[in-house]
Amino acid sequence: MPPARETGKARPGRTRRYHSAVRALPSFFRETDLKTNCDACGGFFDLLKGGVCDKCRRILCGNHLHGSWTQRLISEITRKNVCVECRHAGR
Repeated sequence: MPPARETGKARPGRTRRYHSAVRALPSFFRETDLKTNCDACGGFFDLLKGGVCDKCRRILCGNHLHGSWTQRLISEITRKNVCVECRHAGR
């Protein structure tokens, strides 16, 4: 007798296993190998989390460069990095 046809419904007790080729985090979640010290606080940070202020040209961590996630989003959209001190000083 031929085997019964599957109707596309999962049978109870059977699970499907999916094997993924992804072993590590995607590239946008990884950290870089480029790390440096912040000019304001001296903390060691990954360059993707901070950057260089366009006004005063200092290398700053994310807290001193952006200040908040909304300011980081604005700087990502406008491609202009202005640190917290320069923004508040009106430079």
